[in-house]
Amino acid sequence: MAREEANKALINKRRIIKRRTRTGCLTCRKRRIKCDERKPTCFNCERSKKSCLGYQDLSKLPPRKRNRDTSLDLPDGNQQQQQQQQNQQSIVGGAGNVVMSLIMKHIKLLRSSDLQPIQEILI
Repeated sequence: MAREEANKALINKRRIIKRRTRTGCLTCRKRRIKCDERKPTCFNCERSKKSCLGYQDLSKLPPRKRNRDTSLDLPDGNQQQQQQQQNQQSIVGGAGNVVMSLIMKHIKLLRSSDLQPIQEILI
């Protein structure tokens, strides 16, 4: 019983993601500690008597990646349809391909029928 409660507690805890700073001195970044960015030598380097390696030019850094914003990278309709067909064919093998091809033909008929009732298409 205690084991189940411990497992639930672990599941409920959220993992804290710590972002790496892009503006701290190179020494603090290497040591993975917070930099006060004081110049010419930051407080951490001064206190630990390490040589402060200075700061990287931000204009030379590669651009940051977007946070899961893929709305601009959507394929057009034809590419999306081809991709779906390939995915369906790879998932369903053998005799299932016949069934999938019939379903896909039916879907194409529905799309091209300009929203006619299904009964007219099936007749």
